[in-house]
Amino acid sequence: MVNPPKTVTRKVANAKAAASSNSSPKAGDVKATPSTDRPIAPNDKHVTPERSTVRLVGALHINTLLAFSFGVVFLGIMLILTIAFPNPTPIQVKSFVTALALSAAGVGAVLPGFFEFRYMTLARAGGALALFATVFWQQPVIEREVVSIVRPAQPVEPTIKAFLDHLDAGDLATSYADLDELTRGKISPALWKELYEANLGRLGKMEKRKRMGLVSLESPQGYPVGLYEGYTYIAKYKNDQACRREQAIARATQSKQWKIFTYNIDPQPIECGKDFSIE
Repeated sequence: MVNPPKTVTRKVANAKAAASSNSSPKAGDVKATPSTDRPIAPNDKHVTPERSTVRLVGALHINTLLAFSFGVVFLGIMLILTIAFPNPTPIQVKSFVTALALSAAGVGAVLPGFFEFRYMTLARAGGALALFATVFWQQPVIEREVVSIVRPAQPVEPTIKAFLDHLDAGDLATSYADLDELTRGKISPALWKELYEANLGRLGKMEKRKRMGLVSLESPQGYPVGLYEGYTYIAKYKNDQACRREQAIARATQSKQWKIFTYNIDPQPIECGKDFSIE
């Protein structure tokens, strides 16, 4: 039997003694063992309490940032224009509402949540596009609230009389120029000529026209903002055995000028009446 060297035996004994001394707690030592019953006291010896750190990690897309900046800038411009133009014209109102809708879409691009816009069964949009559509389609309501119409100094009767004289003379170009801007936007000169030939051209020369009633309204529901005034007539044309009922209505806007908004003639003839006689 071979005995191990004394130096090796001594080193092993020293290592065991060191391990034994480290594993046995000494007086005054506190073992740092977190307990689920109580929080670790910060004054405990040899204890370093763990700290909870919350980090908010996120990123703002450059397109979203640009859209928001764009909306804020346009909103500021709208406030300036509101002060500079307290009574805007129809074309200015349309421009202002478009800019306001774009501003709403830009700001809405960074708002949380979801917003949906539906127009009957024809259109559907969500998010920033929904905000744009909501503001843009509210133009009639916005215009009715912000625009104040001043009655023109000139009465409406000369404007309507001149228009009817142009129709009676067959002057289609001048009578078309007498129409309101919105009416001309819906009826082209070619269509105006076609309507004249189908309704008035075949009746021949106008022999007599008598005023029967007055129409006066301000921004009626479903119509563009403005003052509406006009007259109803009974008219006798050469090629007609009876009379026709006519109506001509003019509209005044911020321009303070009367323009013909609608003209109608009944397709069915009516009795002229006893008090209606051709001179």
